[in-house]
Amino acid sequence: MTCIPQDDASRKAAPMWRGLLGYFPWALFKLAAHSFRSDRKHNPDKPESEAPHWTRSKSTDHADCIVRHLADLCGPPPADFEGLAIEWEEYHLTAIFWRAGALLQEFGEARRGASPGCRSVFPTRVDQLRDLLHPAQKLAIEAFKADQWIPPTPPAPMQPPPRDRFAGLTGGPDDFPGDEYATGPVR
Repeated sequence: MTCIPQDDASRKAAPMWRGLLGYFPWALFKLAAHSFRSDRKHNPDKPESEAPHWTRSKSTDHADCIVRHLADLCGPPPADFEGLAIEWEEYHLTAIFWRAGALLQEFGEARRGASPGCRSVFPTRVDQLRDLLHPAQKLAIEAFKADQWIPPTPPAPMQPPPRDRFAGLTGGPDDFPGDEYATGPVR
């Protein structure tokens, strides 16, 4: 499936220009700016010329973040936002808008078969499991990715015991006095 339905009836029932850009031009501008700032915050080493992308592994707790941003709106701005109450509110409302959009997009992908946006970057299986690894395992993965990994030397194969190992031993359990496991002569 594509990002949006392709049949005429569905497309005409969702006028994106009139029903989205026509309703929320300023809010969508703020949303785009928020996406760009957040991308630079979470990917500081990325060149300025590279377009932003949604690195989905960076944050997945959208519902919790929506509630946190709502709670932050209920109180006064912190000291570093002194005199900037409007900017404080704008930031949190924009963050709520972004998180709600992320939640809806992921719902559509999981439950409605919607395609992800072209700017989505999904974590690899290794990235998803990285937090569960021991620090030494993380270093080994990084070395492997950098093509500097040296596989450990395998242990030498086990040799079977020599056949004459028990040669010369005779007798049964009675031949070992004091052995609590002795059961008497073997019959």
